[in-house]
Amino acid sequence: MQAFWTLLCGATECSGDNAENGCGSVIDPYSCIHQILIISIDALLLLVFLVLLICKSCSAKKSIATSWSAHFSPLQIATAGFNGLLSLGYLGFGIWIISKKIKTEQTVLPLHDWLEVLFQGLGWLLLSLTVSIRKLYFPFVGFTRFYVVTGSFFAGFLFISCVWEVVVKNSVSLGLILDIMSLPGAILLLLCVFERQDHGDPNGSLYEPLQGMEPEDIVKVKDNVTPFAYVGLLSKLTFWWLNPLMKTGKHEILQEDDIPLLRREDRAETCYSSAFVKLVQGEQVFEYEGYALTASLFLVKCLESLSERQWYFQTQLIGLRIRSFLSAAICGKQLKISSAASITHSPGEIVTLVTADAYRIGEFPYWFHQIWSTSLQLGLALAIAYYAVGLATLAALFIIIVVVVGSSPLAKLQHKYQKKLMEAQGRRVKATMEALSNMKVLKLYAWETHFKDVVEELRREESEWIGAVLAQRGYNLVLFWMSPILVPAVTFWTCYLLGISLNAGNVFTFLASLRIVQEPIRLIPDVVGAFIQAKVSFHRIVNYLEMPELQNKNVKQKKHEWGVDEEAVIVETTEISWDLNRSSVMATLRNVNMAVKPAEKVAICGEVGSGKSTLLATILGEVPYVNGT
Repeated sequence: MQAFWTLLCGATECSGDNAENGCGSVIDPYSCIHQILIISIDALLLLVFLVLLICKSCSAKKSIATSWSAHFSPLQIATAGFNGLLSLGYLGFGIWIISKKIKTEQTVLPLHDWLEVLFQGLGWLLLSLTVSIRKLYFPFVGFTRFYVVTGSFFAGFLFISCVWEVVVKNSVSLGLILDIMSLPGAILLLLCVFERQDHGDPNGSLYEPLQGMEPEDIVKVKDNVTPFAYVGLLSKLTFWWLNPLMKTGKHEILQEDDIPLLRREDRAETCYSSAFVKLVQGEQVFEYEGYALTASLFLVKCLESLSERQWYFQTQLIGLRIRSFLSAAICGKQLKISSAASITHSPGEIVTLVTADAYRIGEFPYWFHQIWSTSLQLGLALAIAYYAVGLATLAALFIIIVVVVGSSPLAKLQHKYQKKLMEAQGRRVKATMEALSNMKVLKLYAWETHFKDVVEELRREESEWIGAVLAQRGYNLVLFWMSPILVPAVTFWTCYLLGISLNAGNVFTFLASLRIVQEPIRLIPDVVGAFIQAKVSFHRIVNYLEMPELQNKNVKQKKHEWGVDEEAVIVETTEISWDLNRSSVMATLRNVNMAVKPAEKVAICGEVGSGKSTLLATILGEVPYVNGT
């Protein structure tokens, strides 16, 4: 056993309980124990990899002979290239270590110096080539993903140990750089192995063909589903799936057939500033702090850009779904609403519910996320400000509280004015729709001037409420746009009174953190306005959907076949009325008894207003009050 440790580590003390002579801890990248652990894990991963290759060669499933280039994606090529270069770096570094030891020491012992690097290079080379390129022909997808996830955890361990070595001991070497670069390579492998591959119909059975559709028409319907339904993660992050539509729109005017169909789920039925200042002043924590801060800022800005794009897109997608199902619900309610309720809701009001109210609720998801994100950014900014100026942050917090409290009555007034505006808009749309639908009567009786005056008066009332809403929004804008000016002024004045020293570091940090939240603070009036509009529109739609529907409890239907001598329609009522509040004296029809046999022709005669249409509506179950059956 001692000979093994001497061969591997060059020290027999490594086999004892107290590790000395460079054996060190597991986290130390230069320790013997750390390197033996890496060699063992690499050997285990290579062994599992060889077992998977043997199982693939023994599998009876044959691969379909297709062109490799047809299955390549930009992510696969980037993964193979990056990890291939990384593995070549490991192998070259290992060969350089061997040649240096032979040249200087005339031996390759101990083995742990170069064996770890060669195992790392061989492992990354085989893993990257197989997973990124040959993944399409690999039989065990679940096990392959588990294999790559395990390797990623291993790369994360290497990354943490190397960063610890760089930060704590200020030690930098080519081996540490290669181990740090293994984490981005592992992330690329994860993205590659979880990238969706579709060899069959990518659209599945999203759309079923209509009866009488030709096969070529079916193919067109399936091929025209949006690529967003089946593309991989990288394409979704970068919006690469929009390129075909963009190219089409570049060369010609987009037609209806050029717009792809929706997915199934989208359809109606389904503190770094202070660190930079200290760096400029020459106060570095470690040797390469400037490079680390620059790289961190670049990565953070990339993440911010990707997350914001996805935020905008996903909230618009959710809003599209909300508008879709609200419009469907309103249209469905219109088909079942009772006659008494339909009198109080004109067609113009229904149109306003679909076009204006549903649209405002659909736009609310974007502003909803502004509520919590603004609060989170304010909290983080106050924490950074406390780190920079200490107790003077309380003055900034006081100003923010005063601004929020002062905006509360303005928000209540805006909610009141917004409600009045929606009511005035509904009356104006109702009058306009009535005038347009009865234009023939207006022309015959020369009532155009009268109706024009009525619509203009309603429009004047609506304009007054629009001015009131915009005035309240302006007051909110003035209040919140003043806060970024008041907060630093009051904070620095408080620093002067408390004797807190101000230098370039804490002043720049405070102003930079305040600049970050300046835009979210200025958006607060828009957030409040969108919330109030969505709330008012939501209550309007709910009130409409809660209106009474047609009651068919007095209509009984038989399920069996009709006989020749059996009545098909039987009406036995004492009172029929369109209004539930009317007395029997005001009933539209009284004492109606009628029986109709199958295939029998019945004529209903009577003068205008005698109740012919009411009788037919009674048979259909559309009259709200029927005393009888």
